[in-house]
Amino acid sequence: MLLNDRDHVLENVQIRVLRPLDASGFEPQRFEIVDEITSHNLVTTVGKGAIAERMKASPGAAGNPITHMGIGTNATAAAVGNTALGAEVDRNALDSTAVSGAVVTYVATFAAGDPSGTNAITEAGLFSASTSGNMWARVVHGSISKDTSLALQYTWTLTFS
Repeated sequence: MLLNDRDHVLENVQIRVLRPLDASGFEPQRFEIVDEITSHNLVTTVGKGAIAERMKASPGAAGNPITHMGIGTNATAAAVGNTALGAEVDRNALDSTAVSGAVVTYVATFAAGDPSGTNAITEAGLFSASTSGNMWARVVHGSISKDTSLALQYTWTLTFS
């Protein structure tokens, strides 16, 4: 199978900017949606290679699965040759991964106070490790001023068609 103009990975990223409503710790965390952004990402050359590697009977390290999402502050356009975020400020384990047919959905949340301080978040990436690892895909989006009072939730959908 070849990945060409007709056979490819479609990608979409939804970002929710959330403000916690209850910080007491006694109630399940509830949020107010402050903003919602939708953007399209780019599957990197490394990501395409990892997809191919995962199809082997015994995939090597290049085919390690996506387990983490990182965020950063570099607004340089995504390119297929990217192997890391331009200016990563935080990386978290995924909250969930779901597969339905040819669609894989990854969700990650960056809680209020994570990372500390105020950051102009403009990029995110899917990774195969908590540090370093392969960056499978990258998205560059409009700037989100994330301070310690806001949380971000990324829902990243990859559709194989």
